[in-house]
Amino acid sequence: MTLNTDLTDPEVIGNYIEGVFWMTVGIVLGIAGLKTNPEFKKLSLIACAVFVIFGVSDLVEAQTGAWWRPLWLLGWKGLCLVGLAWCYWRYRQIKARLVAPADKSRDQSTQSDSRD
Repeated sequence: MTLNTDLTDPEVIGNYIEGVFWMTVGIVLGIAGLKTNPEFKKLSLIACAVFVIFGVSDLVEAQTGAWWRPLWLLGWKGLCLVGLAWCYWRYRQIKARLVAPADKSRDQSTQSDSRD
């Protein structure tokens, strides 16, 4: 198999750029995740992997010429989108759990201030 290096085709160029973009987003997210709250560390590494895999699918798309052809590429991209949606859902859960105790302690301190 030869690589599609037709850099006069805007779709090919776009897919290469998009692939590198998503892989860069994943790598930056993974590095940032190592320096964050331990609650988010595992999630950021999972999201990093999903973004990198999604970026690779764009490089494959540059070779095939379409995101839906062959059918397994469509499935690959669909699974990546499901993975990203799951990561966002999980992020919201973790964030809500971390914010709730902070809100309770703030409410308690406000109530004790109002009693004085």
